[in-house]
Amino acid sequence: MAQKMTCRVAGLVGVWLLVMTIANPAMAVLQVDDFEVGEVGGFDNPVFVHNIGPDELYQYAPVFNGFYVGSPISPNHALFLSPGTDYITFNLNAGEFVDYASVWALRVVPYDEGVTMLHAIGVDSTGRPLEYTVAAPAPTGSAEWVFLDTTGAGFAEITEVRLTGLSKSHFDDLAINVVPEPATLGMLALGAGALAWMKRRRLQR
Repeated sequence: MAQKMTCRVAGLVGVWLLVMTIANPAMAVLQVDDFEVGEVGGFDNPVFVHNIGPDELYQYAPVFNGFYVGSPISPNHALFLSPGTDYITFNLNAGEFVDYASVWALRVVPYDEGVTMLHAIGVDSTGRPLEYTVAAPAPTGSAEWVFLDTTGAGFAEITEVRLTGLSKSHFDDLAINVVPEPATLGMLALGAGALAWMKRRRLQR
């Protein structure tokens, strides 16, 4: 009786995992780089691969060459580009992909002339190349953090993100939504189902 109950439970677990796989193929993870490893040229999260050109001026807020650039979103530091572009790719596991990106951006008036941008590159659901750019609007005061993201852009996968600043632009809490390989839950479901089938065969004998 106990063996039959175990068999039924294993079968139910397999069915549940299979349903979860169909309803929610993969459980995404939000990865965030808050630029808190400042002052030494490092970055905080190894999932992000940063590439800032040697001729571009960058540093970590809140102080750059003695110039106070405002409080960051995360506790101590933010990325400061004046001017510059950070070309960012992703260090992902096999089968993983990115479908969303966001960042907090700061424009400083009158120094920032409007180029504080999040630029995403990837493909849409049909596999066609897709690029999307969103710029921080003019602040209502001398400086203002705004949230930029790729909502509504139509990305099925994002392969690169670029942060661009023309004059005293700041970025913090860069985030991406990492979707794991859809087959993971499916393999668990198949394994649980196979276990239930083997136990049932044993009981029938």
